[in-house]
Amino acid sequence: MLGDLLYDYCWVTVLIWAVIYYADYYLSMVGEDLLKQGANKFINIERGYELTRLFVSDVSKKRLLSPRFVLLLLLTIGSVLFVRFIPESPYWFDSKIHRGLFEFIVGAFLLMEAPLLIQHVQNIFVFRYGVSRQGLLGHLEYARWLSHGMVSVYAFCFVLLFLGCFLVTSSFFLAGGAYGCLVNSIAHFRLMRKHLKEKPITKIDASGAAGQSPFEQVGS
Repeated sequence: MLGDLLYDYCWVTVLIWAVIYYADYYLSMVGEDLLKQGANKFINIERGYELTRLFVSDVSKKRLLSPRFVLLLLLTIGSVLFVRFIPESPYWFDSKIHRGLFEFIVGAFLLMEAPLLIQHVQNIFVFRYGVSRQGLLGHLEYARWLSHGMVSVYAFCFVLLFLGCFLVTSSFFLAGGAYGCLVNSIAHFRLMRKHLKEKPITKIDASGAAGQSPFEQVGS
């Protein structure tokens, strides 16, 4: 089973996580760069493409290795290794529970990234045509709260997917994936609510001045 492979070859698991986590960070830079290259003539995102506050500055400056990113990567790897090498005790922590907990934690980390990476690929596909001015007409603006809301809904769809698969397979790995996506969905939903409180929904005239962002028109 996949869970046994992840458990028995822990260092491979850690490497897979590092690659996936960095892919998320790197694709954020690609998306941001494509917007600046001309895709923002068709699609504009309030406050930029990157939604993780810690990485906004680093992504904007195209830092291939952000100190904050490296720190978070090491912390997550440390948590995975800690769970993997907890001493097994016949009194409180038998082998099955140990393996199940490890699968759950790894599933939460790895599968949480699935909706994020898919969204990155979709966005980059569209942005590339925006840069070459093909297939896109008009101009679309995303408020910050709406960007968070879209990520929240997309992540929640994966919660339902992984939860359904868990009910069929009883895989702790899939259960962890459902949990990880749920945590991410709730986090972005809260950020959406926060931004809405800061700046309530305002009806925007779609025929605003050419070249001017509607968010600027409503005093964002």
